[in-house]
Amino acid sequence: MTAHVPDDGGEHDVEVSFPAANIEAVRGMASSLATTLGPTPRDKLVVNTLATREETGHPAVPAVDDYVATSDGTTILTKSPLEHPIAPIVRDITGPERPGETDIEGKDIPDGVTTTLVLAGALLDEAKTLLDRGVHPRDITRGFYVGADVARAALEDLTRPPEEFPERKGRLAAARTAVTGNDVGGHADRWAQFAVDAVEVAGKPNERTFVVRQTSDGSIDDSRLIRGAVLDLSRIVHDRMPRSVSDADVLVIGGQDRGGLQDPEIDDRYVATPESPDQVEGFQNLFSDNRHSIVDRIREVDADVVVTQLGITQEYQSLLADLGVVGIRNVTMLDLLQVASATGAVIVKDPEDIHVDHLGHAGRVSEMTVGSRRDETGSSQMVIFDDCRDPDSVAVLLRGVTDRLGQQATTQVRKAANAAAVAAGMTSLPGGIVPGGGATDLAIANRVRESATDDDTRVQLATNAFADAVTQVVATLASNGGMDPIDTLTALRSDHAAGDASTGLIFPSRTIGDTWAAGIVDPTGIRHQQFTKAVEVANVVLRIDDAVDATFSEELSGTDEAIFDAPAERHEEHVKENDTRWG
Repeated sequence: MTAHVPDDGGEHDVEVSFPAANIEAVRGMASSLATTLGPTPRDKLVVNTLATREETGHPAVPAVDDYVATSDGTTILTKSPLEHPIAPIVRDITGPERPGETDIEGKDIPDGVTTTLVLAGALLDEAKTLLDRGVHPRDITRGFYVGADVARAALEDLTRPPEEFPERKGRLAAARTAVTGNDVGGHADRWAQFAVDAVEVAGKPNERTFVVRQTSDGSIDDSRLIRGAVLDLSRIVHDRMPRSVSDADVLVIGGQDRGGLQDPEIDDRYVATPESPDQVEGFQNLFSDNRHSIVDRIREVDADVVVTQLGITQEYQSLLADLGVVGIRNVTMLDLLQVASATGAVIVKDPEDIHVDHLGHAGRVSEMTVGSRRDETGSSQMVIFDDCRDPDSVAVLLRGVTDRLGQQATTQVRKAANAAAVAAGMTSLPGGIVPGGGATDLAIANRVRESATDDDTRVQLATNAFADAVTQVVATLASNGGMDPIDTLTALRSDHAAGDASTGLIFPSRTIGDTWAAGIVDPTGIRHQQFTKAVEVANVVLRIDDAVDATFSEELSGTDEAIFDAPAERHEEHVKENDTRWG
């Protein structure tokens, strides 16, 4: 099937063959990511804008280049300025899992994206060969579905629960393997430890339960896991308040209307006409009495720290400081939820309804000055809630990282946490771990080839092609690691034929060995997702046989162009009526 699409000039048409055109586009995307696969990847420089080479148009506006150098597949896929029509479809299918809708750094779980797209590219590479041989796209898609079913069944057989590894070694190995190849600062072991500790405390990582904060202050060796929450760009509001509180009872006040400590707003239409000075004083005392009533309630429940979504006025600040109570204001709703989850506090919607049961607890609440990020006061602050009892939210504080390095470190820490959670069975994906280093891929390829003999149609060709595509992924791993892919595959196949299904590639030693013993493992759920998504991408591309250029016009269509006569006639009458009324 061919389609005519306009070229850049729009003067004439060019003939494009489908699905070959889309296959080439996806193969190009996969090829660009192929060298980033595995524990010894190469970086890609993704440049969107070189603003420093252009005029900004305003002398006060500094030029900033928009580029990133990374080997992370998700970053490359999302940052690259891809313009081919198939690109958004591929991004949507292979893109990272999104645990929430809040726009925060690290909201996405970017694990397995590179392998998924490389496998999809290999599948389409095999599909193109079959199409050239006259195999119908439907037979190819059926064969790929068969291969995916066999792959998922093989994953179940190869899976081991992480509890079989002593002392959390299974989860640690899964987290450590997830960041191999993107080891920011050479701290992969620490990132993995943070991730496993965080998951064991707070469960499945999402934007509420697992937060990563970063600052360029200090050394990266000072990074640590906070058993609680970190409020970035927040400070204790009054100079007379203590900068640190131990064994703190925490009150959290939230809400769009009364989520702060401030006087009630008066309707602009309200008019008061006092008839005497006493009435003026009484009117003013209403606010003062209300303030003292609320602060007295805070004192009665014995709160040490008050965190509000809205503001804390100067009058309230002074009253709280007199009691030695710490105040933190203008906290976003997401941060407020994190503090409440960490401390066990119940968010109070109305400060007049404060009760002792609403309080949470933190072992220590302290303000940390961050001198490297400056605002109009010369420095900024973080407020840390640490040593919380049974927190449902934790934070990793990355120190000694710049903006770009911090973003990469944030991605890797979250990736490690997701791997640990998936391996532990805390997500909707299958739990457990399988051998890494290409061992599982080769075992699946062998299983798929065996199953292909059950079909005596052309689907068998596509099923075998699926196995060849999976083997290509192993060859890419070997090539990226500096090993000869042909010799490596030959040795691996020999060991697997002897029954050693866990034999795979071990880096950086560039050897072939038992990946279980080497601690090179992958979460079963993520591998399960990779095969499913890769086949989905390949089959979507194979099912597209034409492109339609939909052109829209602002002009009304005539009744002679309508599909249904009656609605068209009513529409024409409506247009004439309005023309008469307004014309």
